[in-house]
Amino acid sequence: MDPVTAFKIAQAAAQQLKEEKKRERLLTIVLVLTGAVLFLYSIAVYIVTHPLDALFGDPFIPSESNVSIKKYSEVEDTVWFYLKDIGFSDCGAAGVMGNIKAECNFNPADCYNGIYHGLCQWGMGRWEGNVVKQKGKTIVVNLKGFSELRGTDWTDLETQLYFFDLECRVAYPNVYKQMTIATDVQYACDYFCTKYEDCVGKSGDWAYSMVDGKPYQALATRRRYAEFYYNHYVNSSVIEKGK
Repeated sequence: MDPVTAFKIAQAAAQQLKEEKKRERLLTIVLVLTGAVLFLYSIAVYIVTHPLDALFGDPFIPSESNVSIKKYSEVEDTVWFYLKDIGFSDCGAAGVMGNIKAECNFNPADCYNGIYHGLCQWGMGRWEGNVVKQKGKTIVVNLKGFSELRGTDWTDLETQLYFFDLECRVAYPNVYKQMTIATDVQYACDYFCTKYEDCVGKSGDWAYSMVDGKPYQALATRRRYAEFYYNHYVNSSVIEKGK
């Protein structure tokens, strides 16, 4: 092959390579622009559909859990089957039920001295004021604020059950876990009283907790109630209601 021909072939190859690089750059630009357009579009859609969140940030996680509440004529039935539906074991649910019975006799409108409210007698920061940061979000963890976000009164049973689920998952994850794996009614009752209700003292029919050895208010009564609810729901035909 003569030098002139070789030069022309090399020149053509170089030109082809140059064109291919141009096409690659052009394709890269098109892909980047397409991604940018899709990203901006998603932002625009979010702003339109979530204007308050876009301006002020996401103020709270959803005010309803993924588990719907089955309502029964008896508050106890509604609470029991909700606790079971969110994953609590029979012993865990009974332990919680025993504490609720002692706290308010299953009256969601119960208010003690204007300080403690509802099923679990939430008070102080758990009644109003508490928020926590989780993964960059500000989450409302107080009953009053939670009910306002839902547009309901704090005495609403459904609101309090959803709030209980939220508070337990976010602020008391160890309690939540223990209630899902509990295999002993008395220990579950003591754990919930010790770690969630935190009612230290020697008032009522008190007893020493199996969890930390300290005395807790009406703990002996809470245990009896817990055993009652365990037998009532687990060892009787009442359990058929939830099916």
